[in-house]
Amino acid sequence: GIIALPEIGQRLATKILEIIETGHLSKLEEYQTNDEVKKMDMFTKIWGAGPTQAKKWIDQGYQTLDDLRAKAHLTHNQQVGLKYYDEFLQRIPR
Repeated sequence: GIIALPEIGQRLATKILEIIETGHLSKLEEYQTNDEVKKMDMFTKIWGAGPTQAKKWIDQGYQTLDDLRAKAHLTHNQQVGLKYYDEFLQRIPR
C-alpha cells in the first residue's frame, strides 16, 4: 500500500489513509480552529507585519484589528497596512 512508497513513513501513511477514508484530516481542522492561529493569520495579513510582530501583538493581548488601531504602537507601514487592510486583501483583476 501507501507505506511501500519511497519517502512515506508510518505517520504520513496514517494521515493519507485518514484523508482517503474520511475526506479530511482531523489534525489540520484542529489547527485551523485554534484561536491563536486565526489571530496570527489575521495579523500577518497586515502590510508591514510578519509572524514575529503578529506573535508579539498576540502576547500583548491584542485580539482584533480594532485593538491594534486603538492601542498598539504601529510603524508607518503597519498603520497604512491596517488602514487599507481589506483593500490589500482584494485581488486585482488582470
